[in-house]
Amino acid sequence: MIILNSIRTIKLKIPAKKASPAPPVGPTLGQEGLNINEFCKEFNVKSTPYKNNIEIPTILKVNWNKTYKMILKPPHIAQLIKQLTINVPLEYRKYQISDKEVLTLKQVYELAVFLRTHSKEFEFSEVKSVVLIILGTVQSMGLNICIK
Repeated sequence: MIILNSIRTIKLKIPAKKASPAPPVGPTLGQEGLNINEFCKEFNVKSTPYKNNIEIPTILKVNWNKTYKMILKPPHIAQLIKQLTINVPLEYRKYQISDKEVLTLKQVYELAVFLRTHSKEFEFSEVKSVVLIILGTVQSMGLNICIK
């Protein structure tokens, strides 16, 4: 007799702290016969470190007895950077060279510290290395950095 640990893997992208029985969460979990309200409560609690409207990649491993294991992956760095550029103070916007968005070095450092504490990918990396990765992403997105 073969016992399977998980019979199905479900991948979802759900906004942080906004899981609800509405589509796409409700119908997807309903097809598997999972308790939708229990999942929504659990997801909303686990996604509290993230700001609202940041999509969190979520993997569900569904077992044969309708239990599941939820794995929250960290959001993409580009998505976190876009969220930061919305909240740039107006005093830094006067340093813009063009119409591009501005990001401060303090915000980049805070994002690096956040990623080190909440992401398994950067858990053992130095803050300097994570800052360099973020700066590379900022450069490829075409954003400006304000050094003030």
